[in-house]
Amino acid sequence: MQGARQLGTLLLGAALLLDFNSAALAGQTGNTKSWKDVEPQPKFLAAVYGMADCVNVPPAETVLPDKKNSLQTKCNVVEDPDTPGSYITSAASFPNNPIAQQQLPAWLRQDRTENFYLDALPVSLSLPFESDHPGHEFFVITTNKGRNATSLLSNAVPANEPNELNSIALAGHFGDGVTGSEWPVKVTIVGDVFLKDYFTGERINANGMTARVEDFPDMRYMNANAAPHLVQAIIEPLDSGVMAGESSTNMPLRPGVYPNHCRAIWGNDVTHRIRVMLSGGATLNGVTQVLATDEVFKVLKKSGEALTFGANEVFMGLADLGNSKTKRIADTDNYFDLCLKDPTKAIVSDVGKVQMPCNAIKLYYPRGTGVSVNDGKVIWNGCQDGSIDVIHSPKMNGSTFTAGSSTQAPGTSSSAASTSTAGSSTQ
Repeated sequence: MQGARQLGTLLLGAALLLDFNSAALAGQTGNTKSWKDVEPQPKFLAAVYGMADCVNVPPAETVLPDKKNSLQTKCNVVEDPDTPGSYITSAASFPNNPIAQQQLPAWLRQDRTENFYLDALPVSLSLPFESDHPGHEFFVITTNKGRNATSLLSNAVPANEPNELNSIALAGHFGDGVTGSEWPVKVTIVGDVFLKDYFTGERINANGMTARVEDFPDMRYMNANAAPHLVQAIIEPLDSGVMAGESSTNMPLRPGVYPNHCRAIWGNDVTHRIRVMLSGGATLNGVTQVLATDEVFKVLKKSGEALTFGANEVFMGLADLGNSKTKRIADTDNYFDLCLKDPTKAIVSDVGKVQMPCNAIKLYYPRGTGVSVNDGKVIWNGCQDGSIDVIHSPKMNGSTFTAGSSTQAPGTSSSAASTSTAGSSTQ
């Protein structure tokens, strides 16, 4: 039997090593403000009906190549480009080892039919969540048929490093996938889910925030143009505070991933990074990761001139993938770091936009192109050319943010407006 790579199982295994006591989290009230009382107000940046029936697939059904023919009828299965004749899938399974099973919420430890073949719906907000596992019961998904479905699982994995946490993956039964008759039209936060402001440190209650399909068309599964797109970009110096948010050691179920920050990949000459957040996980075919040397993005000066890309240039390459430039092991989240070398700060202060051209390198959500589930015919077209304004962290000029400052905070319409055609520009 040929070896198969199933990244989803590893990621879910990592998620299950966390505590899921959402009731205890809800009790951490502290000094908070409602999202309605904050200026600018935090907002949803993305909501994506990402995978249908492919989360917690029984492990026996994901063995490749043995189960390839049956698995590919509902989940993305592709040939591994680095190992011809071997197959990989984005289908995910909860690990069946006893330790991981005990870390599952009680309702997911039970051998119930409704616990299997779950849908995935990642959501991203303009500010990070305080917890990497906010209560699943606080997220209600309304479908076009008027059905309300409460998420069965909520977790930041794979975007769970301390300096990430803007994105939470929800799992449950949210629609009927490629059948195309039911899909989410609204996501509502219905309980005390807390956010933290990047710059002020304020604690913000997101209870009542909503995302609607009119603003986020990727909530409709059979939208042919549903694809990863830019939703936020922040440039900041690699000071001790930024570096403290980077994971330095690997979890047992995620070997070869960390450290994956800019200096671990490109050396100590890196002075700044642009932290790019996409609307969802983005790969070459739904599973295969890009490399740190792939020119996925362009960094544009305020004049529109693009920085040259290369190891000996200011824009050296990518990071926040895996701990190697040449291997495709990666953390599979929706964050990419663009690593810059500019000790004089002359160029980084002039950075205006990040562009994702999507010409030579096309990116797809974990469900891939749809070929494997649609008799060889493409359903989803992949990413489209788009750009986004870069938010300059207050640390770029050595200042700190205080309430009332004119520095734009993440989520403001003027600093975070994307010109991508793949998603809403008013996110």
